[in-house]
Amino acid sequence: FGKVLIISPWNYPFFLTLIPLAGAIAGGNTIAMKPSELAQNSSKVLNDIISETFDNSFVKVFNQDYKIVKSLINSRFDFIFYTGGSETGKVIMREASRHLIPVVMELGGKSPAIVDSDVNVKEVAKQIAMSKFINAGQTCVAIDYLFVHKSIKEELVRKIIDESKVFKQGSKIINKMHFDRLKGLIKDCKIISGGFLNPLELTIEPIIAEGNPGSRCMKEEIFGPILPIFEFNDIKEPIKFISSNPDPLVIYLYSRSEGNKNLVINKTKSGSIVINDSIGYLLNPRVGFGGVGLSGFGRYRGKRSFESFSYERILHKGLFLGLKHPPFSKEKRAMLEKILKFLY
Repeated sequence: FGKVLIISPWNYPFFLTLIPLAGAIAGGNTIAMKPSELAQNSSKVLNDIISETFDNSFVKVFNQDYKIVKSLINSRFDFIFYTGGSETGKVIMREASRHLIPVVMELGGKSPAIVDSDVNVKEVAKQIAMSKFINAGQTCVAIDYLFVHKSIKEELVRKIIDESKVFKQGSKIINKMHFDRLKGLIKDCKIISGGFLNPLELTIEPIIAEGNPGSRCMKEEIFGPILPIFEFNDIKEPIKFISSNPDPLVIYLYSRSEGNKNLVINKTKSGSIVINDSIGYLLNPRVGFGGVGLSGFGRYRGKRSFESFSYERILHKGLFLGLKHPPFSKEKRAMLEKILKFLY
């Protein structure tokens, strides 16, 4: 494309900056990078690494606050890659539209998990606890809320609580603003387990809560260590709920039933659907990653990164032109028919 602007978030400041950077370099671009000012120490280290590795005319880091984003966009980049929240994404897209700059939006959303009755409960509990509570739940593809079959709910909840104990240490929230936001969400929860808050260290103990469709927890992306749990009797219940809400970034399904797998695949819409795995799928470079609808658009990782940061431009063929031009003799027509049948 030419000049590319990469705007990355605070929750995984290296991972979510360097992976798109690799794709932008592979695509032949020059790159300006704007890491989040909320992760100041990481942004400084990132700047040191980039400035030691690349000439400023090729890759440059801008470590100023968010106000610089508007002026960067107005300096007429050829392509913008943004990872972060949807509200900021709307602002960036609006500014980009003034100059018709193409964008990729990697946003978030409320990514649900569905646990069927036929699973290995212990293994699924491990997967759910890791997906939800790693990085204190501050992960765009974290399980936001959980639907579990009524027949195994008690056992699964008990095992998730056991597995979540390893995340009690280090469940630090990025800053006081986000800590206070999560504190407000907790007030609206019927807590089953956890809930200790340390405002001095900005830590929150992993929380398991009863699901309530009308609660604040279900009105916005949680982005923290709070897991609301709903029960169901029929797989159509979680499908109906998910389909009646904005399209999630990921749907996680744990099931052995081919019929239920097909129902969830065919009756829901999401950026990705992951069956019998958790956020570890992000480590697979062969799998493209991205959202749909309010969870974003555009895909990257591995080959998809190269495709996102470049575009098909050149058709180069030989000079043999005779068959395409009149007059069309019977011999030409016969030859053209054979070629078209071969090609199509």
